[in-house]
Amino acid sequence: MGVPTLTLAGGTLLARQGVSMLTCAGLEDWIASDEDNYVIRALFHATDINRLAQLRSGLRQKVLASPLFNAPRFALHLEDALQRMWQQKMYPESDYK
Repeated sequence: MGVPTLTLAGGTLLARQGVSMLTCAGLEDWIASDEDNYVIRALFHATDINRLAQLRSGLRQKVLASPLFNAPRFALHLEDALQRMWQQKMYPESDYK
């Protein structure tokens, strides 16, 4: 857990997972919107050694305090999603929300 991986947003499973994880961890500045933006961000992050050092020193605490590691919250959201799917399957005409 040294430095986040710069991620290129896109339509693939890995791209979506990378964007999701970085967003949950509060590291949106590590998400590139396109290839040109990827190069710009890579150069920005690679050349600011002091910023990287500061990020490294608090990254573990930052990520552990983020929604990414909030297991009870995740479980509640998963439970709600499964309940909604079940309700929609069992009662497709219902207004269950």
